[in-house]
Amino acid sequence: MRIRSRHLLPLALLSAASLHAQADVRRAAEGIREPSLRARVEWLAGDAMRGRATPGAELEAAADSIAAIFRRAGLRAAGDSGSYIQRFAFYATCVPASERRFAMQADGRRTEWRYGADYFSFAASTAVEGEAVYVGPALPQPQPLSEGARGRIAVFHLAGSPVDGFPVMSGAVLSAVRAGATGLLFVLDPAMDADSIAWFAQQVEATNPLVSIPVSVIRADAADSIFRAAGLDDGALRARSSTTPLPLPGVQLSMAAPARTVSVAAQNVVAVLPGSDPARRDEYVVLTAHFARAGVGRADARGDSIYNGADDSASGTAALLAAAEAFGRLRMAPARSIVFLAVSGEERNLRGSAHWAAHPTVAGGRVVANINLDMRGRNAPGTLTVLGQEYSSLGETVARANAAHPELGFQLPSDVDDALHGFARGDHASFVRAGVPALFLTALDRPDDHHVTDDPMRLNTEKLTRVARLLFYTVHAAASEPALIGWYAGGQARALEAATR
Repeated sequence: MRIRSRHLLPLALLSAASLHAQADVRRAAEGIREPSLRARVEWLAGDAMRGRATPGAELEAAADSIAAIFRRAGLRAAGDSGSYIQRFAFYATCVPASERRFAMQADGRRTEWRYGADYFSFAASTAVEGEAVYVGPALPQPQPLSEGARGRIAVFHLAGSPVDGFPVMSGAVLSAVRAGATGLLFVLDPAMDADSIAWFAQQVEATNPLVSIPVSVIRADAADSIFRAAGLDDGALRARSSTTPLPLPGVQLSMAAPARTVSVAAQNVVAVLPGSDPARRDEYVVLTAHFARAGVGRADARGDSIYNGADDSASGTAALLAAAEAFGRLRMAPARSIVFLAVSGEERNLRGSAHWAAHPTVAGGRVVANINLDMRGRNAPGTLTVLGQEYSSLGETVARANAAHPELGFQLPSDVDDALHGFARGDHASFVRAGVPALFLTALDRPDDHHVTDDPMRLNTEKLTRVARLLFYTVHAAASEPALIGWYAGGQARALEAATR
């Protein structure tokens, strides 16, 4: 049977067009180069940017520079009034370090401990002074306490690091509030030294979460003087099995961390690449990374006080900018539109992404997927952790993109526990809470995270370059595939649970 050549011509043209489009995508991706990424990280995480605190002049300068990069890439402004900037304000809690107090009155003497060296505390609307009772080890689930805790400060031992123990601390706070305690004191493991306290104080100051009763966390050696004044032994208390409150006779404790509410002005930077398919142009894939960090804080032993935030968060922002420029190089945009969203306020309870998710700057459209990136410049060079793969078909999208590009050299482990490893701790969580399927490209092991030592020279920018290319391929696929990204059965509920822990 003869096939007429006029029937073959359209097929040949379609095949040639497909090959041409694939070559265009690969050419755009290969334009993502390590020197450019390294320069971006060194700029954003350099000492001159002073840690990019929210708010701050350096954050404003960073936002203006990001907007200029979007403009040069040919992306459309998607902020306020035709600009690339979306401004927003929020109320935050502020407690000057000089106004935090923790002291003991015993044997006619007053002992005051040093904030940021001996203890740290959480912001509270009230101060407290009074008797204390020892309860026992803090447990993750709220535990009923006897009447002995009512009207007194409850003292708990906290095992491990406060970072791992925050859920445990929450359970203890709830137990104490239900029992009528007037305050809480957590005693750390002996391994937690003054440097650890300084670091934790810096983290608390970054967000200043407001608690319902005064809460302080103290080093074990400092707390030992409290127990000795009451005629008790720290080791014996740690070995105690009973949770019946044990009075600390002759000891009066006082705590104060007076909370003030202040208005904070911040900004997101937003650009959009309109989709090429009129039928799908109003469907938006949103790529996010945060560009703010903790600013200037407590100095380490070397005198360094700038929290540069190279891996957290300059690495993610650099990859987002590289992907934005790659999309700008395409001869034809994907079918769906793509939003490039650099957010501030991540360290302040995801304020920037939450604001955009509630007030999207793309009118009349529908956000169908979010891919968030943070802390991708360290860790094993051949492993890329992608949280959220099991909740929606977006997991299949990134898996296919990775399989199609073995030259990138990544394995994507899926056997990670999102609840334990931070699915709630990134800007994607704002989109999940809004019902949008999301992925989080991040790291489980985070060396130097939230330390002054998170500086550019420690980054593996070769790995970051490969991450940025995979990010580009994944976003391009999500914006091009005919089928819409969708939740798996029960996936939205499970993702929401993980994103709100």
